[in-house]
Amino acid sequence: MGHRVLPLLVALSALAFAGCGSSDDSGGGSSGSSDSGEPLVVGVVPPGSGPLAVFTPAIKNNWQLAADTVNAKGGVAGHKVKLVFGSTDGTAPATVREVRKLALQQKAHFIGGVLSSTEIGAVNPTLAGINAVMFNSTGKDTPLRGKQCVANTFNITPSASMDVVALGKAFDKYPAKKWAIIATDYSSGHDAAEAWTKVLEEHGQQPAETLFAPLGTTDFGSQISKLESSGADGVFMFVVGSDAVAFIKQADQFGLFKKIKTRVGQNTVSEPLFKPLGDSALGVYNNVEYVHQQETGDNKEYAAAYKEKFGENPYYIGAENYIAAQTLFAGVEKAKSVDPEKVKAALKGLKFSSLWGDLEIRPEDNQLMAPSNVAQVVKEQGGISGLGWKVVSTTPASETSTGPSPDCKA
Repeated sequence: MGHRVLPLLVALSALAFAGCGSSDDSGGGSSGSSDSGEPLVVGVVPPGSGPLAVFTPAIKNNWQLAADTVNAKGGVAGHKVKLVFGSTDGTAPATVREVRKLALQQKAHFIGGVLSSTEIGAVNPTLAGINAVMFNSTGKDTPLRGKQCVANTFNITPSASMDVVALGKAFDKYPAKKWAIIATDYSSGHDAAEAWTKVLEEHGQQPAETLFAPLGTTDFGSQISKLESSGADGVFMFVVGSDAVAFIKQADQFGLFKKIKTRVGQNTVSEPLFKPLGDSALGVYNNVEYVHQQETGDNKEYAAAYKEKFGENPYYIGAENYIAAQTLFAGVEKAKSVDPEKVKAALKGLKFSSLWGDLEIRPEDNQLMAPSNVAQVVKEQGGISGLGWKVVSTTPASETSTGPSPDCKA
């Protein structure tokens, strides 16, 4: 993974895979479909190894649950869903090869589960040539909605810039009066630092200190010293995965958080990191696309079904993949076809029901207009390591987005 083209999400360790089987692809089609009886084949391509593999079980589990749920009801518009799982090491060339193989050899013309912004950016220009439509549930880099956007990819997750706006909307809920910034030294980290600086300027402030640390930093001693001497009582953090664990635990051990009590993270803390972080994560605010307790759409039924099947509560990585499946299924229902071109056309401006309630796809850039939460890590009985989320604000996409990029040619 190269400098400035790395994924937003990095994880500490891999979890065991679960729910890897394919769905039943038998069953008749509907009489109203021109491709009656043909299965809806979806290629799911998360990493099989590497630091991002910690998220793979949630991705696979959610696509499997979505497929099983609709197949139990006869499929989507009469088409049974068949999942084919690919595997990649998380590098862009390997992911492109795997997506091509599934599309060309297994007729998987709908793609999900590709994890990082780097991989998605590499796959995007290949999709038209292999007649495939992809659903981006995790790649947050803003260029994916701008210069790198394509007509064959639909962005389910909010962009990084939308996340920062949501965090900024909750500014008055943070106790801090003077802010510092620490971010990972690649493109998304610089984007995040710049965006938070703009938030501060809107409130008449400038950051007391802005620091960047290389991805893979294990010793944050020098950064912690600079933050301590900055005089800040709040810190905006864009450090992810194992870097987030190292920074937060070291800062806690060195007593930094006795001076800097307000910690706001962008993609910094998530459920897979609750166990390694433990109580060091308590009190951190973070953008969160989904919490299992939310009372929206069909979430109650989904969360209960997920916990019954997999023995744990769903979290945002998996839930957004489930919403990707709901998006695809709604497009197939509208198109009454599994033909990629017909489904792609049906998805443009589509309105449908989801875990988040009623949603709409913005036709100019294929961005799903879903709300964004800001939540704080709190004690939760039964949660991972006894931790969970308390939502402090929810902002609709109409407020987090500044509108489609003129660079997008979707």
